[in-house]
Amino acid sequence: MTGDQQQGSDKKKSRFRLMTVFPVVLACGFAVAIFFLYATQPRTQMQRPEARKPVVEAMALESVNRDVTTTAQGVVAPANGTVELRAQVGGDVIATHPQFKPGGYIPAGETILQIDRTDYELALADARAALNQAKAAVDIEKGQQRIAEAEFELLEGDIEFDTASRALALRQPQLQRVEADYEAALSAVDRAQLNLRRTSLSLPYDVVVLGVDAIDGEYLGAREIAGTLARADEFWVELRVRHDVLGRLETRSADGTGSDVRITLNGTEYPGEVIRIRADVSQETRLGGVYVGIDDPLSMRPENDDRPPLLIGSYVAARLQAGSVDDVIVMPRRALQDNNMVYVATAEDRLDIRPVQIAWELDDQVLVRPTFETGDRIITSRVSGIAPGTELRVRINDAETGGTGEVSAVDTAGDSGVGASATSGSN
Repeated sequence: MTGDQQQGSDKKKSRFRLMTVFPVVLACGFAVAIFFLYATQPRTQMQRPEARKPVVEAMALESVNRDVTTTAQGVVAPANGTVELRAQVGGDVIATHPQFKPGGYIPAGETILQIDRTDYELALADARAALNQAKAAVDIEKGQQRIAEAEFELLEGDIEFDTASRALALRQPQLQRVEADYEAALSAVDRAQLNLRRTSLSLPYDVVVLGVDAIDGEYLGAREIAGTLARADEFWVELRVRHDVLGRLETRSADGTGSDVRITLNGTEYPGEVIRIRADVSQETRLGGVYVGIDDPLSMRPENDDRPPLLIGSYVAARLQAGSVDDVIVMPRRALQDNNMVYVATAEDRLDIRPVQIAWELDDQVLVRPTFETGDRIITSRVSGIAPGTELRVRINDAETGGTGEVSAVDTAGDSGVGASATSGSN
């Protein structure tokens, strides 16, 4: 081997060693750097997480005085039932009111139906003629009696008369007969006048026509039905309510109005009042009966022009004012548990269960007596899986927000659970 070849071989060996050693050195450098960074970084200590407390919504206890109502449903009916318009005398129908048709409205005192007066006018004329004859007969007999008295005075000294003979001599029976005939004739005139008035059929109150049974030109016999009507100035609704509500209601009287009632149909409200209470209970529901009067139900007055009429047979909802209850706590119905119990957060923020005394129940609220302990708050969110005595996180919900408000033992995602606002309602 020559010297040049030997020199080239040495260079190749040096290059090979360099390529082999450099990666090893580089890897060691990285390892040292990583070790240094790991050794100098801050250390964190692993800690056991604290158990989170269940979150509940609760309401502070505050006693108030509260007006209360109750609701019921009923059907609109004519006041005192329907009216059958009957003729008291017979005859041909010669005229009817323009509104004498189903649905028509006829004001008080206006003639609804007119029967032919001719026969009754003639009968009245005959009765008056008979009355004049009877009056003339009385006058004639009184003249005859005066003559008889003069003759009796001439004979009285010569002849003795007993009582009966004296009366006959003075024509007293004859005078009594013609006076009785006069009274009968006078009554006949009164009867004829009454029958003549009865040819015009009217009523002393506003009416609405429900049905028509007689038309112009038709003969209408005495006591036959001419039509079916109902009072238009007031309709009634019969409601059924609990027995304990009846004692809280005021009925209409001569010196005052009954308890206020609001009748609702399709969003329209009609004011009414309690007029009387039934003396029996429903055999089906065992509830007491209340009659409510609704003034101007057909909205005929100018002030009610924008209100749709309330029709007979309509099924309506009613809210009755039932006085007030004092010193009660108003809580949402959802807070009431079985057997009249409620969940409370104690003064130590622990779960407990308390019985309550219910003073009144509304649709979505319950009024209870203040029988709680100092520091108690009624839990308004739903509670599940939490044992009494469990420590709680309590959020006071002065303003309800409308959710279900359900919390449980695993609900640890912060302040949760919202409730629905309670409005005045009834059973």
